[in-house]
Amino acid sequence: MNKDEIEKLKKLPFEKALEELESVVAKMESGNLPLEKMMESFERGKILTAICGDKLKSVERKIEILRSKSGDGEWVDFESPTQDEGKPPASEPELF
Repeated sequence: MNKDEIEKLKKLPFEKALEELESVVAKMESGNLPLEKMMESFERGKILTAICGDKLKSVERKIEILRSKSGDGEWVDFESPTQDEGKPPASEPELF
Protein backbone atom coordinates (compact mmCIF):
# COMPACT_ATOMS: atom_id res chain seq x y z
CA MET A 1 0.00 0.00 0.00
CA ASN A 2 1.52 3.32 -1.03
CA LYS A 3 1.49 6.63 0.83
CA ASP A 4 -1.22 8.13 -1.41
CA GLU A 5 -3.59 5.28 -0.57
CA ILE A 6 -2.82 5.67 3.13
CA GLU A 7 -3.47 9.42 2.96
CA LYS A 8 -6.85 8.75 1.31
CA LEU A 9 -7.72 6.36 4.12
CA LYS A 10 -6.71 8.94 6.74
CA LYS A 11 -9.16 11.43 5.23
CA LEU A 12 -12.11 9.06 5.62
CA PRO A 13 -14.60 9.87 8.37
CA PHE A 14 -14.40 7.45 11.29
CA GLU A 15 -17.59 5.64 10.28
CA LYS A 16 -16.36 5.00 6.72
CA ALA A 17 -12.95 3.84 7.94
CA LEU A 18 -14.66 1.43 10.35
CA GLU A 19 -16.92 0.12 7.55
CA GLU A 20 -13.85 -0.45 5.39
CA LEU A 21 -12.12 -2.27 8.25
CA GLU A 22 -15.19 -4.48 8.81
CA SER A 23 -15.26 -5.28 5.09
CA VAL A 24 -11.59 -6.26 5.10
CA VAL A 25 -12.09 -8.48 8.14
CA ALA A 26 -15.13 -10.17 6.56
CA LYS A 27 -13.16 -10.94 3.38
CA MET A 28 -10.30 -12.38 5.42
CA GLU A 29 -12.62 -14.48 7.56
CA SER A 30 -14.28 -15.96 4.48
CA GLY A 31 -11.16 -18.02 3.85
CA ASN A 32 -11.51 -17.57 0.09
CA LEU A 33 -8.58 -15.22 -0.48
CA PRO A 34 -5.31 -16.34 -2.00
CA LEU A 35 -2.29 -15.83 0.24
CA GLU A 36 -1.12 -12.66 -1.55
CA LYS A 37 -4.57 -11.04 -1.23
CA MET A 38 -4.74 -12.16 2.40
CA MET A 39 -1.45 -10.38 3.14
CA GLU A 40 -2.62 -7.22 1.32
CA SER A 41 -5.86 -7.32 3.29
CA PHE A 42 -3.97 -7.78 6.54
CA GLU A 43 -1.79 -4.74 5.79
CA ARG A 44 -4.84 -2.64 4.90
CA GLY A 45 -6.63 -3.80 8.05
CA LYS A 46 -3.64 -2.95 10.21
CA ILE A 47 -3.51 0.57 8.76
CA LEU A 48 -7.28 1.05 9.12
CA THR A 49 -7.08 -0.14 12.74
CA ALA A 50 -4.42 2.47 13.50
CA ILE A 51 -6.40 5.21 11.74
CA CYS A 52 -9.61 4.37 13.62
CA GLY A 53 -7.67 4.25 16.90
CA ASP A 54 -6.12 7.65 16.24
CA LYS A 55 -9.51 9.17 15.44
CA LEU A 56 -11.00 7.74 18.65
CA LYS A 57 -8.10 9.04 20.75
CA SER A 58 -8.56 12.50 19.26
CA VAL A 59 -12.25 12.51 20.20
CA GLU A 60 -11.42 11.24 23.70
CA ARG A 61 -8.94 14.12 24.15
CA LYS A 62 -11.58 16.62 23.01
CA ILE A 63 -14.07 15.18 25.50
CA GLU A 64 -11.54 15.31 28.33
CA ILE A 65 -10.73 18.93 27.53
CA LEU A 66 -14.41 19.84 27.51
CA ARG A 67 -15.00 17.89 30.73
CA SER A 68 -12.07 19.46 32.58
CA LYS A 69 -12.69 22.96 31.28
CA SER A 70 -12.30 25.29 34.23
CA GLY A 71 -14.46 28.01 32.71
CA ASP A 72 -11.73 30.67 32.67
CA GLY A 73 -12.19 31.20 28.94
CA GLU A 74 -8.77 29.83 28.02
CA TRP A 75 -8.76 27.30 25.19
CA VAL A 76 -6.48 24.28 25.23
CA ASP A 77 -5.04 22.95 21.97
CA PHE A 78 -6.13 19.31 21.93
CA GLU A 79 -3.91 18.53 18.92
CA SER A 80 -0.73 19.26 20.88
CA PRO A 81 0.53 16.11 22.59
CA THR A 82 1.36 16.25 26.28
CA GLN A 83 4.58 14.78 27.62
CA ASP A 84 2.95 11.35 27.97
CA GLU A 85 1.34 11.54 24.55
CA GLY A 86 2.82 11.86 21.12
CA LYS A 87 4.43 8.44 21.04
CA PRO A 88 2.17 5.47 20.38
CA PRO A 89 2.41 2.63 22.89
CA ALA A 90 4.71 -0.15 21.75
CA SER A 91 1.71 -2.42 21.07
CA GLU A 92 0.16 -0.07 18.50
CA PRO A 93 1.22 -0.09 14.87
CA GLU A 94 2.86 3.04 13.53
CA LEU A 95 1.73 4.28 10.15
CA PHE A 96 5.15 5.49 9.08
